[in-house]
Amino acid sequence: MESCRDAPHVARGGDFLVETRTRRARTYERKKNRPRWLVAEEQRSALASFFTGGIEYDTRVNLAEIELFTEDFRTFRRTFGVPAGWGTAVELKFRRLGRHRADGLYYPDQRVLVLDAASWCSFAHEFGHLLDYRGGAGGVTTAAFSCGKEFLPFHEILVRRMRDEGGDEPRLSGRRGRLSWKYFSSPLECFARAFEQCVSEAVPQPSTLVGDPEGYRRDPLFFREIPPGLAEYFAVVLGAGTRALDAPATVTAAAGSSGGGVPRSSDRPPRGGAGPSRRCRVSGRRCRPKAPSRRSWG
Repeated sequence: MESCRDAPHVARGGDFLVETRTRRARTYERKKNRPRWLVAEEQRSALASFFTGGIEYDTRVNLAEIELFTEDFRTFRRTFGVPAGWGTAVELKFRRLGRHRADGLYYPDQRVLVLDAASWCSFAHEFGHLLDYRGGAGGVTTAAFSCGKEFLPFHEILVRRMRDEGGDEPRLSGRRGRLSWKYFSSPLECFARAFEQCVSEAVPQPSTLVGDPEGYRRDPLFFREIPPGLAEYFAVVLGAGTRALDAPATVTAAAGSSGGGVPRSSDRPPRGGAGPSRRCRVSGRRCRPKAPSRRSWG
């Protein structure tokens, strides 16, 4: 007879066993049992005016620090002129991501952007994925922006630096998964890193949304300096958000029609797929790019 500790979905209840059907909410799912005061804070959040899919806080989130994030987000929107359309039906979550070994995730199918409750400097990277994926998910383009011919020159510059200076880089040493050349050199990841670095160069530092510019310039996975025309390219991409993102539209000047569509997202990516986007774990406001854990996947 199997012991109580071996029995699945069984919890001790008084002098007898009680079968339970509860399960932990997936990262992109909203938790059902949360304090009322926290729900009230979420409903009052100024971020909800942009992320109309809702805001969710972990109980361990420092709400005073959230105010700093909110102010930095307002600065980011003013600096780049981010249209409200990009946040339509998108949910923003602040959750503990310890088991994911990541500071941020973006689930394109669910339209959920998740930041770790303790560190939010991957926001710009994940927002870059949001632009890319939402643009190619039957929204403003017929293909992801990163697959378009307009992004190709910037992709080539970034891959060239990785090839020239990343010979001893442990993040590129793996043969598969997240710690691999294939992952970091993919157009999807290069697009997000390019946008991340552009944000770092443009917003006042320190910022809760992104790392400091000097750290990116030293990292062989980023540009040594922002290429001419990249900022203008992202201005065109962001301008596409003035369209109705939920309705089919023709390809804009910022996106080509070459390449495939958007990978599906799930808790684990399909073989050969991209899965939910991730950034390495860092700490503090002045965070710098850092090699991800070897236990992570992507």
